[in-house]
Amino acid sequence: MPTRRSLLAPARAQTRWLMATPYADGNFHTRNIRAFLEEVQTATQGRLQVQLHSNGSLLPMPQIKGGVQRAQVQMGEVLISAYGNEDPFFEVDGIPQLVTSYNEARRLNEIIRWCSSRASTWCGSASSSCCWSKWRRYRRRSASTCS
Repeated sequence: MPTRRSLLAPARAQTRWLMATPYADGNFHTRNIRAFLEEVQTATQGRLQVQLHSNGSLLPMPQIKGGVQRAQVQMGEVLISAYGNEDPFFEVDGIPQLVTSYNEARRLNEIIRWCSSRASTWCGSASSSCCWSKWRRYRRRSASTCS
């Protein structure tokens, strides 16, 4: 039975997003995604709910990037170097031994984010782009907010 307090509390709008990943549930990537999504839910006090579809159950890996661009899903994780045919910059994290520690990887990520935030045609559109986050996922954002 609802309490008086719950009836009088202001309604909080919830936003629901979909996220696609090609990796299986037990995979390191998927476990990290789940931890990230828990942090998102905590940070937004439950106002943003992200439903994760793992193991390519919603979209297979080759379709995830396009799915984010077409707004089929709001977030997706992909192997970014698979898109090197679109821009050689996408292959930078696939260069063997370019970084050898988490600190070096963090620094490379900072450089990648800085460079990608200044690319006006990244993901094929000047008005919107997909930003590379430190969690190796795409998310659709306005180009003016990628920096």
